[in-house]
Amino acid sequence: DEKVREAINEELRCQRTRMHQERYFLNKLNIVVDLETSVKEWREVAEELGVQHHMRS
Repeated sequence: DEKVREAINEELRCQRTRMHQERYFLNKLNIVVDLETSVKEWREVAEELGVQHHMRS
C-alpha cells in the first residue's frame, strides 16, 4: 500500500512539474508572439509616418 501511494505521489509530482514546464514554455511563446506583433505594428506605423513625411516635403 505504501509503495503504491508513493508511486502515485511520484506520478502526480512528475505531472505537476510537466504542467509547470509547459505553462512556462507557452508563456515564453506568447511573449515572443507579442514581440513579433509589436514589431510588425511598429513597422507599419513607421512606414505610415515615413510616407506622410515624404508627402509633406
